[in-house]
Amino acid sequence: MSGSRRATAEGMTLIELTVALVLASMLMVVLLRVTNLVVSETVQVRRNSFDRLAAERLADQLRFDFENARGVGLQTNTIILDGFVGPNHVASRVYYEVQSRGAFRVLVRSVEDESRVCWVGCGDLQFEPLGEFSVETGDAATGGLMPLPDRFRVQLADSSGRLMIREVIRHHAN
Repeated sequence: MSGSRRATAEGMTLIELTVALVLASMLMVVLLRVTNLVVSETVQVRRNSFDRLAAERLADQLRFDFENARGVGLQTNTIILDGFVGPNHVASRVYYEVQSRGAFRVLVRSVEDESRVCWVGCGDLQFEPLGEFSVETGDAATGGLMPLPDRFRVQLADSSGRLMIREVIRHHAN
């Protein structure tokens, strides 16, 4: 009789086995959630790092174009700059336009016959004068556009509303 007691004491009952399986399942769920969180955070950090580098490049291009422009035109989803914004500081006109391409909104920079996508997932591009700003059309020096104010802000937000670029530019011509 003692031999049969020993055999049952060493094994697990059905209740103990069920409890062990439930605890193991709960542990697996927690482990999967933590793993998923770590993976998503890693992807977000990589994306932010990539976006920062791309935003810095675009900010440099915007700064160059705005600092070398003499006139600005504002239309729906488009900013037009006229001045020495072409390759090698040649007088020309550049267009920054937010366009829809498939499921995405993109920022396109066009100079003469060359167009290139500057940002995929663009939400909004804004030009905001800081101080006095004449809305009257300029002369030949501004390409018939409004003259640029002394100071202005250029902002670019992505499709989620996250601010990617916010530059305050002092126009060197004024």
